Formats: sequence, C-alpha cells, structure tokens
Amino acid sequence: MVILRSEITINGYFFDFVNEVEVNSSWDMVTDTAKITIPKKLTFGGKPIVSGANSLFKRGDPVQIRLGYGNKLNTVFSGYISAIKPKLPIEISCDDEMYLLKKKLVNPKAYKSITLKDLLTELVGTTLPFETNFNMLMENFRIGSNLTVAQVLEEIRKTYGVVSFVREGKLYVGFAYLEKLRKEHKFDFQQNVVSTDDLEYRRLDDIKLKVKATSITTGDKKKKRIEVELGDPDGETRTLHYYNKTEEQLRQIAGQELIKLRYEGYFGSFEAFGEPFARHSDVAIVIDQKVPEREGKYLIKSVNYTFGQSGYRQKIQLDRKISGQL
Repeated sequence: MVILRSEITINGYFFDFVNEVEVNSSWDMVTDTAKITIPKKLTFGGKPIVSGANSLFKRGDPVQIRLGYGNKLNTVFSGYISAIKPKLPIEISCDDEMYLLKKKLVNPKAYKSITLKDLLTELVGTTLPFETNFNMLMENFRIGSNLTVAQVLEEIRKTYGVVSFVREGKLYVGFAYLEKLRKEHKFDFQQNVVSTDDLEYRRLDDIKLKVKATSITTGDKKKKRIEVELGDPDGETRTLHYYNKTEEQLRQIAGQELIKLRYEGYFGSFEAFGEPFARHSDVAIVIDQKVPEREGKYLIKSVNYTFGQSGYRQKIQLDRKISGQL
C-alpha cells in the first residue's frame, strides 16, 4: 500500500500533518502561491502556532512544502508566509521567493537606454540569483514612484511580453519555456489520469483562433508600436510580442505562429495523480490507449497541486501541442 506523505517546514519547525494544501504555479502569474490549512488551533512549547503576539509562525517566515508517496517526496513549493487567517480552520497563505521582490522598493528613475540584464542587476541586486535569456535593449524606460521590484517586473511583462518566474530560488526573466528546465512526463488516460472533464479535443475545422502580434521599435526616441491581427476575427486571441520588426516581417512571423497554434489536439486541463511530478514549462506526453491517434506532446502552462483527505492531485493546464502522434 502506497502511503501519502507531506512534509512542511515553517521557520525551521517541521510538521507532517495538515488538513489541506493547495499550490498554484504558472509562468503566467509572476508569483507562485500556496495555502496551508490546519484543522485546529495548535500550540508548541506553550506557544500558539499562529495567533497572538507570541505566536510561533509569523508573516515573512520561510516555508517549504514537500509532497509525495512513501519515501519519494518532491519540493512543490518554497517561499514565505504572506498572510495568516487565525480562524478555524487556520489558513496560512504563502508566496514563493518573489515575496522578497514584493517587499523591495525601487527608487523612481528614467533610463535613456538600458539592457534588460543591466536593469535586473540594478533592481534585483543580490536579493535573488537571476538569469535572463532575453537580449533586449530598453529605451526611454521609466520607473515610477512607490513601486516594488515585482511591480516593475509585472510592468515589463505587460509592455514587452517578457515573463518572470522563480524556480528553486532563482529568478528567470525572458521566454516562458526554457529547454534547460524542461522535463517530459507521461500521462496515460487509462492509468495515471483521474479526470479529463476539463479537456477538449478539437479538430482543425472546430478551431477559431486570432493572433495579435505587437512589435516595439526601441531605436527611436519614442517607442514605436506596430500591431497586426491574423486569423478568425471572433476567435480566441493569443497575444505575441516582438521587437524591431517591420509590419511586413511582423505579419509573416505572426502567420507562422498562427499555423503552430492552430493545431488539432487537446485544449484545456486534466487532473492526474501526484506522480509523475510535473511543473509549468515541462512537457506532458499524453497517451490514450483507446484512441492512440490523439496522442501527442504538449507544453504545460500551469499546475495546480492539491493534497488532503481526497488524496494528492495535479491539475495540469496545457498550452500548445509541440508534436503529433507518438
């Protein structure tokens, strides 16, 4: 019999019992979050765990969550307590290491020209190790008043489409899918998949998709923005960002991306057991023994992990197909 196990460490204190754990992780969220639910008020060494001025756990305490089966545990989350609700049951909310950048204020400043890497060096400093795979020159970039590093990263994401996420204590800024971090996991609909209720198989004739492509020219004194739209006018919109492209180049690139995104295959999410342990930006190898022609490989956009009385589950959100039948 395989035994479900959880190991949670908060501020150096370890405990292996909780009512529920939920973790949300995605490259599209900037911050991974976790919620730990404890069924009742507990004390340790005469101190309350979460309530009162003398409580054991407080906002800002480091947190690590490991989940799994038997002796095989994976670190599903690491970060810090962001809030505590001392009601019953007790809820402890957590942010990943982006929490440190949410606390770090930035002085307002205007840059005539700066690379993304140099900007990160100024903003992040030694707070977190970081890496960027995006060689981008940012011109006439301004940082307003009363902003944190995390807020600036979110502004860069909205303006330039450059995503930021933390993996194993390191900040990655740039493309969402990094091959160096990518792992492949097999999910068999007849073996380790619990539910496909939120998964839909679409044929090409059923797909309506629109690509909105934006190019920002950074060589002028003022940023110049070019936008083109291709595909079905009333289709689901995918937004893509590029730099220093002419309208003709942008239209050609957007057309190529539309072909990649408009695929016959699965859309949505499915629920699996806790193994194999998947992360966003990994690849889900979808196996269907009943309908093998529907098999394929898909990039994973997000994973929602839940652990508790109903077991250990992963809800895996697919992004796009990267290969056909296996």
